[in-house]
Amino acid sequence: MPKTQLSDEATILMKKTLPESSRVWLRIALTAGTLVLLVILAILNNKGLLFSRSGFLPHGVCYTWMPGVLQLHVVSDLLIGLAYFAIPAVLVYFVRRRRDLPFNWLLLLFGAFIISCGTTHFVEVLTLWYPYYWLSGVIKLVTAVVSIGTALALMSIMPKALQVPSIEQMEAEVEERRRVEEALRQTQAELEQRVVARTAELEAVHARLQNQQKWWQATVESIGDGVITVDNGGQILLVNNLAGELTGWSEQDAIGQPLAAVLQLADEHGLPLDTRILDAALAEEGTPAPGSSLQLINRDGQTLPVALTATPIRDASGARVGCVVVLRDIRTEYEFERQRQALTQDLASAQALFDTVFTQAPLGLALFDLDLRFIRVNEALAQINGIPQEEHLGRTVEELLPDVEQAVSRTLRTVAETGEHVIGHEVSGMTPAENGRLRAWSVSYFPIRFNGRISALGAVCEEITDKKEAERERMLLLEAEREARAEAEAANRLKDEFLATVSHELRTPLHSMLGWLHLIESNKLPPEEVKKAIGRIHNNARTQTKLIDDLLDVSRIVAGKLRLEARSVDPYAITRAAIDTVRAGAEARGIRIDTHFDESGIKLMADPDRLQQIIWNLLSNAVKFTPDEGQIDVSVRKLGAQLEISIADTGQGIPPEYLPLIFERFRQSPAGSKRKLGLGLGLAIVRQLVQMHGGTVSAHSEGVDKGATFTVRLPIVVQPGETPMALEQTDSAAATPAGGPKLAGLRLFVVDDETDAREVVVKTLTGFGAEVWAADSVEAALSQLERQQPDVLISDIGLPELDGYDLVRELRRREKEEGRRLLPAIALTAYGRPEDRLKALAAGFQLHLSKAAVGPEELVEHVLEVLHSYGSGRQKP
Repeated sequence: MPKTQLSDEATILMKKTLPESSRVWLRIALTAGTLVLLVILAILNNKGLLFSRSGFLPHGVCYTWMPGVLQLHVVSDLLIGLAYFAIPAVLVYFVRRRRDLPFNWLLLLFGAFIISCGTTHFVEVLTLWYPYYWLSGVIKLVTAVVSIGTALALMSIMPKALQVPSIEQMEAEVEERRRVEEALRQTQAELEQRVVARTAELEAVHARLQNQQKWWQATVESIGDGVITVDNGGQILLVNNLAGELTGWSEQDAIGQPLAAVLQLADEHGLPLDTRILDAALAEEGTPAPGSSLQLINRDGQTLPVALTATPIRDASGARVGCVVVLRDIRTEYEFERQRQALTQDLASAQALFDTVFTQAPLGLALFDLDLRFIRVNEALAQINGIPQEEHLGRTVEELLPDVEQAVSRTLRTVAETGEHVIGHEVSGMTPAENGRLRAWSVSYFPIRFNGRISALGAVCEEITDKKEAERERMLLLEAEREARAEAEAANRLKDEFLATVSHELRTPLHSMLGWLHLIESNKLPPEEVKKAIGRIHNNARTQTKLIDDLLDVSRIVAGKLRLEARSVDPYAITRAAIDTVRAGAEARGIRIDTHFDESGIKLMADPDRLQQIIWNLLSNAVKFTPDEGQIDVSVRKLGAQLEISIADTGQGIPPEYLPLIFERFRQSPAGSKRKLGLGLGLAIVRQLVQMHGGTVSAHSEGVDKGATFTVRLPIVVQPGETPMALEQTDSAAATPAGGPKLAGLRLFVVDDETDAREVVVKTLTGFGAEVWAADSVEAALSQLERQQPDVLISDIGLPELDGYDLVRELRRREKEEGRRLLPAIALTAYGRPEDRLKALAAGFQLHLSKAAVGPEELVEHVLEVLHSYGSGRQKP
């Protein structure tokens, strides 16, 4: 065995041999000796004796006489002192290096003893020259004390030291211990192997547990709900992050807390609840608490809605080991539900508003599916169509309204295909609401989209029949106003032209007569020329007389004072007399007049002078506008119930655009025409006289330089020998019409307070085949209109009490309220100013006619015109 190992073993054994009590007593003794020594030193130092030399001789006096002996003592003492000081230094070094030795304190004690001994030797050398014998004595006393202590220490440990085993014993014991240690090492190695294996197994299990714990933690954190687990005592074991966020408790703060402290609940009204909702889950036999919506009061005192579910946790044997509480944050669902309820309320309000608007809208509203079937209609549209709302549903426009189906269905299909709106589509036709009446609507179409796709179609319908009629009337008013303005301008122009013409036509014969008279007075003409001049003066006088007669006739016509002395006359004789009047002038220019009379011997009821004036005016025009060597054909023949007088010439003809104006007053040939000018009154007088006789006059021409033909048709009187009767010119034509049954089958209603005027109009219209009723006031007219349905109303304006304007306004109001068809109305009045015409049209009349300017044929034509434009006022069955 190595000595170092043996020494270690011996040291261990020696530590066991020294009792602790010996060490204590040794320390006490040394401490006591040190204290006594210090006391003695203090006393001596206090008395000044410690380094005192008084009364003593140096110790070396005995050797001074022998230097060898002195040197021997000095050297020997110094060497002994040095040796004594070296030995403690080695012991101190040894003790510091071997602090494990059992008797190291004893070695230090020996060192102190040896140092004391060495010090005495140094003091002995000092006393050889200096008598410090008190100091020498004290040092020796210290040496004695240390020596005694060392002796006592040796004696105290001696019994134990004797028990220290020998080297052989120690080696045997060490060998035994080595063997035991080897066995222990083997056992330790085996244990370490087992520990390593067990540690590896535990580490694997721990890794699996950690992995499972991570998955469990990740699962708990990823579950999307707050999770709190408690033990059977209700103490919290686990809180995931979301539960911590909801409750305001961190996992570190919440674990170990009672569930009631962390989970504070309130009902939906915010009233606090206890945790009895969890009692069923925490009870041994409890059942899971159903999910319920509650208010969670978090740690900060804030409340938030949660859905809570509590379920007991049981082990494999079924024993309850705790409870799991799941908190679901339903703020999003709560807010969604709140928004859903608000949206539902808004939708309900919007639906109610939509239903209100849909049902109360004054416009017709309709919804269609993509098959163009009605889904929904409002009452306004049902009234427009004249069909109940429920009968619309599921049916198409074609099935219900065939008269407007084509326009409506085509537009609906276009909207369905293009997805674009159609605004203000005008549709016209008839519906059951007012069957037989042509109505108009403005319809707007629009697609209805759901999720980006067209799922239905909508339509908005506005009745514009009255608007269209008002627009038409407005256009008529505008046109009438333009015509009136044009007529006024033309009248002004014609007036100026007429005045210039009158001045010219009057001055021309007057100038000629004055010239011839001047020549006669001057006696410068031979007798034969005087006779010729007198003839010229007579001719010019007659021409001027004719001009003045025409002016007077026109004045009477305009004033309504022209009278006819009608009697039975021979038209052939009157025609021959008129021809004879103009024949001389015609023959002077080489114009041939041919006559063609059928000589039927018929008679006319006419004023012979005015009839001759008619024929003479036409013949005069023919002669005037026929060039020299021309021809005029005059024919008189019976044509049905009329007598036709025709005068045709080969003259300059009439431009086509001038034919409609040929019979108007003051009208003359256009500026570029070669026709001779006059006052422009002759043909106007002819037309008025013919109409006063109940006849018509017309003009025909193929154009300029192609001649003209004027035709007069007069009614025939079959009873010859009638007594003369006076006919005063009225505001209408004669009673007996001169045409065929143009108005056959029509019902006409005449309103006029003047009996004569009313009877003339009634007889005229009856003669043309119409069925005519009459009334003399607005009240009587309205009463009859309640019972009768005429086709056209003809009314005077100047009626007693209520006038014609009041009549037509009341008529239009009743038509609108009762949904009746428009009854066309003609105003036949003596008020012929342009402003009178505008006022009549604005009141509701469709046409304004002046009595002074309208004959029987023209009245009939105007009746047919309004019928063509506005339709009959009768409701067709």
